[in-house]
Amino acid sequence: MTQCYSAEVGGRCIFIEEIFLKPELRGQGLGTELMAWLEREYPAARRFRLEVTQVNQRAVRLYQRAGYEFLRYDQMVLDKIN
Repeated sequence: MTQCYSAEVGGRCIFIEEIFLKPELRGQGLGTELMAWLEREYPAARRFRLEVTQVNQRAVRLYQRAGYEFLRYDQMVLDKIN
């Protein structure tokens, strides 16, 4: 998790950077529990944000059931890796 202040949302934003469940643990409701735990753990957050690829439809459905929506704007980056 990474936290920052976001002027766009007027408060704390939590970036969820990596979620991975081993295949044998999937389909047991653990992802749903994890998403609910994150909201309880960071009650002051105004936004939770994550990235997901469209090809990962199980993850997309999990996040949508948790109330997440797709943002509809482009992002740009400058990676400074040597």
